[in-house]
Amino acid sequence: MKKIILYIIVIISINSCTEKFSLDEQIDKDRIVIEGVVNSDSIPGAFNKFVVENIATFVRITRVNPALSSENNFQNYNKAIYVDNALVIVYDDFGNIDTLSGFDNDNHNGDNGYYYSRDFIGKPGRTYYLKVLFENKEYTAEAYMPPVLNIDSMYIPPVFFNDKDPETVNEGIRLFFKDDSSRKDFYMFEIKGYQMMTNLLDDRFLSPTVEEEGFILGDGDNPRYWLDNYSMLDWGLSNGGKITIKVSSLTEDRFKYHQDLLNQFYNDGGILSPTPASPKGNISNGALGEFRASGRSYIIGGR
Repeated sequence: MKKIILYIIVIISINSCTEKFSLDEQIDKDRIVIEGVVNSDSIPGAFNKFVVENIATFVRITRVNPALSSENNFQNYNKAIYVDNALVIVYDDFGNIDTLSGFDNDNHNGDNGYYYSRDFIGKPGRTYYLKVLFENKEYTAEAYMPPVLNIDSMYIPPVFFNDKDPETVNEGIRLFFKDDSSRKDFYMFEIKGYQMMTNLLDDRFLSPTVEEEGFILGDGDNPRYWLDNYSMLDWGLSNGGKITIKVSSLTEDRFKYHQDLLNQFYNDGGILSPTPASPKGNISNGALGEFRASGRSYIIGGR
């Protein structure tokens, strides 16, 4: 069974950073969280407020909210203290530069704290830089964009579940693509539509026959999770719905960042469980969060 790293995410993946703290601790309410990405494309429908992450380049800035603990931060994400008056600039090592715009809250209610650019689209092989100026402080980060993984095709089975054993996923969604075995690659797969699911993959664990046999999303980890979520997908697809599967390439350090998010999310707080550390971001000057650049592709399909 291939070793695949899986985690549920109820908000966009890069927006999941939290810091371990107790409600009784003195939290620096002025500490900010900066979460941003430069993608190599812009997916259609990107200006629907529910898929803001489809935009090619965007950043979200919030303050640490002392009222939220790490245990409830996922459920209360939209209650973050947003920052909407920062200066946000992105540029690359080829001299391209853009100042990001804030959302018009009349048209995008709930997208507070976001800054975006439709025109700044990344290219694999380049290095991207972020500069945020806010309250006389400067925060910076840089990120290299790995190559794009292009999905050739997707297979969605007529049914997900075994008729003889309804507690068993009979077959999952298969993606067909060609992986370059000559280099180390790291990927993040996201399913959008009726349920949001995310898969992390280190290509060391890919089958050499993935181009012919496909890669099964979620194969190898947490079958209960996939059972629960495939139920929702099954309902939507059976009623004529479509799903979008996106794949983003990650550098190894950004891959490890999302691994740390996984470990923090699944920590049960038991006596034998280590206390999860804050995921190590790459934003300067003490800010929490992550800035990354991802080669990205997607495929849309249904039954």
